[in-house]
Amino acid sequence: MTTVLLLTALLSQEPSIPVFRLHQLSPRFDAMALFLPGGSLPLQPWHGLPDRTRERLWACSCYSMLVQRTSWSAYMVIAPPGYGDSILPGMLELETDCLEQDVSGWCRALALSPYDPSGAVLVMWDVPILSNELLDAPPAIPVRISEWLASGPDTLMLSGQWSNNVILLTGRAMLGQGPAWRGAGSEVILTSSGPVAATVITSSEATPAQIAELTTLSHPWDSVFADTWGLVFSAIDSLVAAGRPISGNGLSVVWLKGSGSGPRLEPWRMLASPPPPSRASFTPAWPGRMPEDYPSFDPPEIEGVVRLDLPFPGFGDDLLAVTAGIVERILSRSLLPLVPGAVSVSVRPGIGRLDVAVIGSGGLPDADSLMTLMRAGLGPTSLCPPEAALVRNAALRASLQAGRELPVPPAADLVLPLATAIED
Repeated sequence: MTTVLLLTALLSQEPSIPVFRLHQLSPRFDAMALFLPGGSLPLQPWHGLPDRTRERLWACSCYSMLVQRTSWSAYMVIAPPGYGDSILPGMLELETDCLEQDVSGWCRALALSPYDPSGAVLVMWDVPILSNELLDAPPAIPVRISEWLASGPDTLMLSGQWSNNVILLTGRAMLGQGPAWRGAGSEVILTSSGPVAATVITSSEATPAQIAELTTLSHPWDSVFADTWGLVFSAIDSLVAAGRPISGNGLSVVWLKGSGSGPRLEPWRMLASPPPPSRASFTPAWPGRMPEDYPSFDPPEIEGVVRLDLPFPGFGDDLLAVTAGIVERILSRSLLPLVPGAVSVSVRPGIGRLDVAVIGSGGLPDADSLMTLMRAGLGPTSLCPPEAALVRNAALRASLQAGRELPVPPAADLVLPLATAIED
């Protein structure tokens, strides 16, 4: 009896992390961010994320990453509308006090230090835009401040063995541009004197004299991320400012000049979430209504993305869409560990084929080598039907991406498509 009462008391407690809910940034998706204390990264990224949450993130076609920018760090998720509550408990388990000490050149140059010793805060942008519900934004999120920028307009140039140039410019920021997927973007940096707008450029050849032209450059990733992650990053800029006026006056320049062949200096770090478990252990509930125009994040045709085609002639669109999820799941656990520099794999249904994109952080093998590895990874599965839970979750994932409910095929129906795909 005592054990039951204790368990009931624990379950009824409020979560230790405060949760704030705000209006959706777009009717296409919900978003959440778990801000970590002091703007630091955890020593073990994604440690503590339950397998059930990893399965749910995949089956529900969520997109997640761990991000550190100048003033903050957070675990971030984009999910179909209405799915935030199902993911929330697992995300709260990512809170940790084991944070790494930032000794990067960026941290030292800007004299970054924790501003507030308060713990983690979770923000969800999931309340429908037309809702009349009264919402309270967090009074503050855990951040770190720049003591160097607080001193007023100034210029700083440092040289190091990194291989690229990094430039920060205040007073002419392109606020609202979102993350720097193209190597140039804006952010709000907190100082003891208030929030400051800044443009950051990470081009390998850039100099301060070229800033005017470099800030207008575009990149193929921009069209993929601008109306999704870009909206989330802009919303976080507003939270960093916390209602205080953002300073755009006074020009400060920081130029970290690369003079060696060492690793690139990256002021903003982004770490992908772990893949789903090797086996599907449960099946999340299906929504009552499928989202309209849910983001797909289809990788562009650029260096660092290798595309492959797997033929599936004669199979219907619905079966092909579900098969795409099965193949993506198999390749995530069998292909990625074999490919140096590979970060993720994306599989999309095409016309009579599956479009496979292997995304890397460095040099990837050529398409022929990857095709050989991919067929080898699919081989053991081609004669064995996938488990029923995986098929159902793949159907849910495909339905959310298609915006309509797709039938769950019998597992045996997937054997022939997979066997066809790996034929030479």
